[in-house]
Amino acid sequence: LTGRKLSDETIVRFGLGYSDKYSNNLYGYLRKKGYGDNELKETGLFTFDEKRGVTDKFWNRVMFPIMDANNRVIAFGGRVMGDAKPKYLNSPETKVFDKSRNLYGLNIARASRKDYFLICEGYMDVISMQRAGFTETVASLGTALTEFQSRKISRVAKKVYLIYDSDEAGTKAKLRAIPILRQYGVTPYVVILDPYKDPDELIKVLGREEMSKRIDNAVDGVIFEIMQLEHEFNRSDPASNAEFEKEAASKIASFSSIDMDKDRAEFLSIRNNYISTVANEFHIDKNELTQIVDGMIAIKRRDGGENKTLVRKQEIHPQKDREERKSIDKGILNAEKIVLTAVSSYPGILESVEKYIRIDDLVNDVSSEVGKMLRDGILSNNLN
Repeated sequence: LTGRKLSDETIVRFGLGYSDKYSNNLYGYLRKKGYGDNELKETGLFTFDEKRGVTDKFWNRVMFPIMDANNRVIAFGGRVMGDAKPKYLNSPETKVFDKSRNLYGLNIARASRKDYFLICEGYMDVISMQRAGFTETVASLGTALTEFQSRKISRVAKKVYLIYDSDEAGTKAKLRAIPILRQYGVTPYVVILDPYKDPDELIKVLGREEMSKRIDNAVDGVIFEIMQLEHEFNRSDPASNAEFEKEAASKIASFSSIDMDKDRAEFLSIRNNYISTVANEFHIDKNELTQIVDGMIAIKRRDGGENKTLVRKQEIHPQKDREERKSIDKGILNAEKIVLTAVSSYPGILESVEKYIRIDDLVNDVSSEVGKMLRDGILSNNLN
């Protein structure tokens, strides 16, 4: 860690540590503390094998604790010392850890109070970014960004800057993340790192100021999608170029349809801005592009957003999923109402409640405001 120029302060702040080269130290330690095998199996920290017995899952690795929004350790990531495989190893899913629902660094990023997040791929990227002052940085725990993660982000951020690696895998991850973020009302931007592989490398070579410039000059997500799409066509060939223009229009139509429930003036402004930008950036006749986009949007309206010939399957969000999200949101709201009712009726339980869920973590906007008012009143002794 010190070889990678991490200070003691950073090591302590992120809880970084080490699992030594013996593969049964943690197991032996916890057994001496009185924990039984049934309990230890549920932690995901051990491998139970009939022939080899019990071994620690993490050994000879630098350790990265994964914390939830309340700063509680819920899992670990380990980076191997040396060249063994896998290079990075994460805790399996347990009763307290679902990697599709959590983000590394979220406990610190939430405290930044920014209206946007920076999303990287790995632990060291997050640490490097946060050390450089970008405390609003998180990572998606070795998986592609999920709907659950996007939902969590949407409750505290309006924009996301994707700072994934500049290799092919990183590009694919960006293209997967863009439509998911948009369907949750988050505007995605892509930070271009070329010629550097990842944010950690760029910061080491060029420093914080250059990273800040790259973020300021980030490419809108839809424009980035069309930039990548352009590589698939020979634009000097009329037929191929026409196909590209149709695909570019389809991109605008597909994301514009997400905004169809907005105020009409706002919807038209979004559509017109993107048509103008795409026409200028990719040298497409603006009037032709407008006609194609409007035709596609009209068909999409008519078909209720289910026309799969115009929009790629991964960009469609079925009505069933919308209803499921509404049901989940309703359940969350009801649960938060119960918590707030209990706290308002019995102010003395506030401290006990906040051991499990902090008022700041209530996800419904109204619940959050009411909760803060309640808490402030209780703490200032205005409520009995």
